Order: sequence, then C-alpha cells, then structure tokens
Amino acid sequence: MAEKYELTDPRIMTFAEASKKLNKNDSYLRILLRDYPNYFLEGTYKKFGKTYLITQEGIDLSLIHISEPTRPISIA
Repeated sequence: MAEKYELTDPRIMTFAEASKKLNKNDSYLRILLRDYPNYFLEGTYKKFGKTYLITQEGIDLSLIHISEPTRPISIA
C-alpha cells in the first residue's frame, strides 16, 4: 500500500516550489507533466483545483527520466 503523507510534511510541495528547488522556472514540472506524463508515477502527484502537489519521491523518479539520455530509435 502507498505511503500516507501529512499535508504539513516537507516532502510534499507544490510543483512551483519543487521547480524552484531544482533551480528551474516555476512552471517547469507542470510543463514536464503535460509533455511527458510517463515521467511521473501515479500517486506521487495530485491536482487540487489549479495547484499540483508532488511528493519528494515523485520528484526523484521524474528526475531519473530527465537525466537519462534519450536514445534515437534505429529503424533497420
């Protein structure tokens, strides 16, 4: 079963806060989710109204995808 979080837990933050921690633009993670939803594990983020919240685990997992170089698919 998934780990439960308290909303005051520092491991939960808005996408804007998380983006700032990554030294990126406030909308960085929101745009990343829009363009590459497969980078985010279901249950590590949630939208409340107009605000997205993400766990530290969600940030860590999405960064794994970003840091891996994209390899072109070879068609033989």
